[in-house]
Amino acid sequence: MRSRTQISYAAFYSGKFILLGVQLPFLSGWLVLRGFSPQEIGLVTGAALALRLALRPPVAFWADGQADERRVLRLIAFLFASGAALLAVSTFKPAIVAGVTILSRSASAARSSAGF
Repeated sequence: MRSRTQISYAAFYSGKFILLGVQLPFLSGWLVLRGFSPQEIGLVTGAALALRLALRPPVAFWADGQADERRVLRLIAFLFASGAALLAVSTFKPAIVAGVTILSRSASAARSSAGF
C-alpha cells in the first residue's frame, strides 16, 4: 500500500512533468505569438537559467533544513501553479517573463528538494 506522501509526490511530479513536457517544446513559438522578439526570447530563457543557477543551492539548503518535507513540496507546488496561471492568463510581457521564470525556478527547486 502506498502512503499519502508517496501519492502526493507522484501527483505533484506527474502534473509538473505533463505541464513542462507539453509547454517547453513550444515555449519559444508561443512567446513569438505573444509579441516577443528572438532577442527577448533569449533573454527570458537566459534569465530563467541564471536565476535557477543562482537560487538552487540556497533553496536546496533551506529545503534540507526543513523537518516537514511536505511543507517544501506545498510551497514549490504553489509557485509552480502561480507561474502556470501567469502564463495562461497574462498578455503583459513582464508578467509572462515572471511566469516563465517562476515555472522554471519551481521546477528546478522540486529537483533540488528531492535530492536530484
